[in-house]
Amino acid sequence: MTDIHPQRDEHRTTGRKLVVLSPTVNIPAMTSALSAVGMDVVVASALGGAVPPETMVTADAIVFDRLHTMVVADPSPAVLSVMNELQARGILLSVEDEGFVYPLSAPGPVGQGDVTWGLGAIGVEQSPFAGRGIRVAILGTGFDLNHPDFQGRRIVHQSFVPGETAQDRAGHGTYTAGVVGGPRTPSQGPRYGIAYEAELYIAKVLSDQGGGADGVIMNGINWALENGCRVLLMTAGSARPPVEAYRAIGERALNQGAIIVAAAGNDSRRSQGVIRPTGSPANVGTIVAVAVLDSSLRVANFSNGGKIDIAAPGVDVLSSWPLPRGYITISGPAAAHVAGVLALLMEADPHASAREIWRRMLATARQLNAPASDVGVGLVQAPVSATTAP
Repeated sequence: MTDIHPQRDEHRTTGRKLVVLSPTVNIPAMTSALSAVGMDVVVASALGGAVPPETMVTADAIVFDRLHTMVVADPSPAVLSVMNELQARGILLSVEDEGFVYPLSAPGPVGQGDVTWGLGAIGVEQSPFAGRGIRVAILGTGFDLNHPDFQGRRIVHQSFVPGETAQDRAGHGTYTAGVVGGPRTPSQGPRYGIAYEAELYIAKVLSDQGGGADGVIMNGINWALENGCRVLLMTAGSARPPVEAYRAIGERALNQGAIIVAAAGNDSRRSQGVIRPTGSPANVGTIVAVAVLDSSLRVANFSNGGKIDIAAPGVDVLSSWPLPRGYITISGPAAAHVAGVLALLMEADPHASAREIWRRMLATARQLNAPASDVGVGLVQAPVSATTAP
């Protein structure tokens, strides 16, 4: 599979601003102050936790109150004056440019295979858990709602992209959702899904062409938390320095019992001596950054390095794909393996906090003969009992 967004400009911005709000902000008072200078302010909770895509385009400011963040359109001088006053009073903690993220898949085509070696490597077959009762959100290009392996299964889905349904036309979302929660017994081929009883929540935040703005991602995250999702898989990223808004969002998700997982990035060419740094949003400390391993458990040639928490299989891995193909073997889905394992860990101890689950994931990883900047603590492992993890 070739990179499905080869023309991407990693540093492209939208002209809007990402704003991190104080956790103690009085949101009604703040929105009143912004409305007083002519802004059309929308609060996500007033719309059930999900802002319609069209409103995202037209509103002057969107407040994601579960995340205590806000997206602001190009502000006028009057609005800037109010924002400066709010920032001076500690109500606005940071203001950054909104950018774009893109699906992360390995460059270049790979061959079709018939073995899900990744599930064996992380010990899924020995685990008695299936993610039962755990809600997992897949934030990506959507999902093929007609895939035979998921018929009869409740899939909650919503599109946050204007003019597009949640139907996946790019493939990446269906693929990663399959690794996370594909069936125990597929209609054909070997098992490729980890948490086969997890409840899947599909948030289409990337367009059919593959890109998505930060504000759209935030809308999907806010919706996922509003719906009680405990694992959120970000299947996209970009080569940006750490973004404070994502750090704050990751922290606020943890405080609400959820863990956000993201790929470290697939832009390196290690065989040529080129190791790119971990991209956004995985490069903040509150989001799990996942590196990619091949079937020999060596770091993949394309896997980025630097801020890495853990590693997982991600080279020549089989999973679901939109019809008519149905299945494909590609490279890059390491973060999806980690998201699936987190769902198993949460089922194993449903009362543990998100931070405790994160700690257990790290503590039970299989050590590898590679530096932490390449593989973190090692290879993620599925829990084999409710008492195995320390």
